[in-house]
Amino acid sequence: MPGDEFAFLMRRLEPEIALELETILLRVEAEQLEILTRIKKSKKRVSIEILMKDGLLLRISPIRRGSNDIPEWGTYLHNPFVKNKVEFLIHAHVQVIKRTEEGQQLLESFTSSARTLSSLIEQASKIFLSVTGDKITPIRRSEMSPSSGSILSRRKNDGQNP
Repeated sequence: MPGDEFAFLMRRLEPEIALELETILLRVEAEQLEILTRIKKSKKRVSIEILMKDGLLLRISPIRRGSNDIPEWGTYLHNPFVKNKVEFLIHAHVQVIKRTEEGQQLLESFTSSARTLSSLIEQASKIFLSVTGDKITPIRRSEMSPSSGSILSRRKNDGQNP
């Protein structure tokens, strides 16, 4: 994630644009991980849905609020050991949801923090396993057959990934 005075000023002066940029960066990381995602957003809300195996969905959303009450995905931290090094720490509300033909059922909900989306997904998996005894794993693009489709792609496409 970019981080310096620019990030702070962008959040203060154009919080909607800052949220959009941070969301795009998280989506790019998801694409690099080859996991299936969908971005859901409105002016003051955003979430990233990650398609998981066994009919599950991992929904993450920012828990911090910034300028004009616009969500922020995390905190920019100055690394005291490396000059001019700024790191990003994601703070998210995580929900594990069971998808069925009838709708969605919330299985678990918690907050988590991590430096990357990959680490956040890994932490969420560990927390869910420790609480429920069940393992959750993201579905990779390479695991999807062209004819199978997904519940995410069958919904109205909002121009986001997939």
